[in-house]
Amino acid sequence: RAFDKKLASADSKSEADYAELEAQKDAEEQAKLDMMEAQSYEEVMSEFKEYQKLKLGRTNETEGIPARARPSASQDPALSFKWIERFKATPRTLKHSVPEIRAKCAMRFADMTESLTEDEVTEVLELGVIDPLMDVWAESHDESQRDNVWGWLQATKEGTAEKQTRHTQIIAISFCRAMRNLSNALLNNFNLQPVAGRQQPGTIAYDWLQRPATFLEILIQQPGVFDLLCRHLSHSSDECKEHAAYALKNLSHHDNGFKQLVLDAVAIAEHSEQKVLEVVRLMLQSDNINVQGAAGELLCSLFYNDSARTQVLKHRGAKGVSLLPTVGRLMTGRSGHAQALAAQIIWDLCVKCRRDWGAQAHGNKPKSVAATKRATGRKSTVQEASDLLGDGSMVDYVKLDICREPGLVKGLTHLLNEGAPEARVTGAGAVWALCVERGNKRYLAQNHGLLRAISALITDVDAPLQAQ
Repeated sequence: RAFDKKLASADSKSEADYAELEAQKDAEEQAKLDMMEAQSYEEVMSEFKEYQKLKLGRTNETEGIPARARPSASQDPALSFKWIERFKATPRTLKHSVPEIRAKCAMRFADMTESLTEDEVTEVLELGVIDPLMDVWAESHDESQRDNVWGWLQATKEGTAEKQTRHTQIIAISFCRAMRNLSNALLNNFNLQPVAGRQQPGTIAYDWLQRPATFLEILIQQPGVFDLLCRHLSHSSDECKEHAAYALKNLSHHDNGFKQLVLDAVAIAEHSEQKVLEVVRLMLQSDNINVQGAAGELLCSLFYNDSARTQVLKHRGAKGVSLLPTVGRLMTGRSGHAQALAAQIIWDLCVKCRRDWGAQAHGNKPKSVAATKRATGRKSTVQEASDLLGDGSMVDYVKLDICREPGLVKGLTHLLNEGAPEARVTGAGAVWALCVERGNKRYLAQNHGLLRAISALITDVDAPLQAQ
């Protein structure tokens, strides 16, 4: 009888535990559903698009070709294993005694970075690949002797003059490509950092870092990396310019301090020094649409507060030229991506500069983007933009100055008339942002070409443009 009682009590206890476990699982599932319902369609799609954009940031994706140098593990396991072993040996191979092997390893590593996973990137950073890679770069520019990487590049160039020039610049191109792809692979997890005890044999100690440090900080604070990337913004190779700009853009996602570092930086250009902002302005004038797009992406990523935008607006080149006339000319270019970026730059400068003045004047706390993000539907999207633009109750001299920059209205008119659909939508937003200032309304209303372009855009049959 006693045994039966104990058995019955055990059964009832297990049933209670099971019921409690099931209730806990149901609560977790319901919490997930509630979180999904709290997100609007626009939020879900924006997160998905941002993920896709980050995923497409590597060089093979932007060039529309499959990842190079990595064999399939399912189709050829032996070759795939050999590839992984060669990849892990990259830091050692970059220190090889033969210049040809060092140079070819740097080129191969740039190809490898196109298909590396997050874990593989962190592993190769822990093994210390950046220092020997920069040493190979320095050797490729050392003309003092022939028995080094520079001498090997000069001795092996062949083909047309263009191919020979690219061959002598291949190490610089490979360095910028590698930095772009490595930084892009880490963008999905900003807080990824080394874990004590998990390092592979041969892991180096980053004594100059303050622990705990993330892998993005290892790239950002690695001595010489930032200066090299800024230097390559003014390189004679368009490929170097493009990859260096995207690498800096990826790293600027880490924190606002790095954005300010880019804004204040000085780059070495043809034996002279220039502000990085001036180098970016010259890149926007480039005939290469890829360089234009990279410069526009980098510039858009730097507007993190009002002082940063003011610093961009106040920048003047050697001849007193500002950035905005260059942005206006970019709207008349042949690249739809560059046109959209130019309009985005105008929108960013207007929509966030001094946007809280009107609210402060009425004694109200300015609304944040996070506060309005929970709402759903197009109406809330328009309301959120209106909150950011301000109510126009106070004179905004920033918007007045932007609107009167030479060539800006002409560029917007051309963009609204002949730009790509995405660029026209962004251009309409830029005009809207400018028109919040009352003085700009009167100024823009005198431009009949702009008014006709806006009217044509409103009556366009394309659904996305009608929505805008």
